[in-house]
Amino acid sequence: MKYSAATLARMQELWENAPELSSAQIALRFDMTKNAVIGHANRRGWKPRGSQRKTVGLSPLAQRLDAINARMDLVLAETRPFVEGRVKLVIADAELAGLAAE
Repeated sequence: MKYSAATLARMQELWENAPELSSAQIALRFDMTKNAVIGHANRRGWKPRGSQRKTVGLSPLAQRLDAINARMDLVLAETRPFVEGRVKLVIADAELAGLAAE
C-alpha cells in the first residue's frame, strides 16, 4: 500500500521523537500493522528505537532454578556427613567379611 509523503513524514516523526509510543500504537494512528511500521522504518533507514521491553534481574524460571540449586546445595551439605559415615561403615563391614578388594 502506498502512503503519501506527509503520512510517512508524520510516521517518521512519531518513530523518532515519541519513544513512549510503541510501534503498535503508531500503527493504530495510520491504520496499519505494527510490522508494517517497523518495515517502513527499516526500509527507509530511520534510526533504530531499540526494544521497549524492560528486563530487570532474572526471569521467573531462572529465579526458580536458582532457588532449586540453592536448596540442593543445602541438602547435600547437610547429608554429606551422614553419607560419608555410612560409606565408612560399609567398607568396614566388607573388610570384616573378607570382601574388601586387595
